[in-house]
Amino acid sequence: MFIYRKEGIIPSELCESFIDTFEQSDEKQPGVLYGPEGEKSIGSKKSTDITFHPGYLTHPTWGSLLEKLIPVLIKGKEDYLHRHSLSFSKLDPIDISPMFNLQRYEPGEGFFGWHCERASLKYSSRVLVWMIYLNTVKDRGETEFLYQNHFEEPKQGKLIIWPSDWMFTHRGVSSPTERKYILTGWFNMLERFKIN
Repeated sequence: MFIYRKEGIIPSELCESFIDTFEQSDEKQPGVLYGPEGEKSIGSKKSTDITFHPGYLTHPTWGSLLEKLIPVLIKGKEDYLHRHSLSFSKLDPIDISPMFNLQRYEPGEGFFGWHCERASLKYSSRVLVWMIYLNTVKDRGETEFLYQNHFEEPKQGKLIIWPSDWMFTHRGVSSPTERKYILTGWFNMLERFKIN
């Protein structure tokens, strides 16, 4: 019930453009996972990533693709908030986190460890998680949700959104034979007040 899914949220041409641009980019880095204290965690995740920040909106290569992505995320957030309007009417506003990732998982790679997206104070502003599958994977490759006993199949152009808390502990299931590409990030509670 709290895992929102919408297939075909972005067209296959845009998915392929993200993948092609990723493969041509020299900005790719081995995926890094950080623990609660900011330390690198080894062994739980194996991927190749690009992390986007607001500067990428004017990037000569990525800017036009991100311009098409942002309205899709805003619409997905609005749909989710509408479904749960009573609850969200009592919370501070949320918006797209300025940092999010494009990730490639080779066969046998994945985010192996069970985890949630709000596991420490460092990430306490995260309210919802979003993920878009950029390609269809037929040989496993699902996102597995522990307590919901649910496997979300990776289908090109599908958006899923779910709560960031421990009740939605999840992991990425490896495909033994296929690559998987995803865009993923968060909707964070906005900072209304800053203490100097």
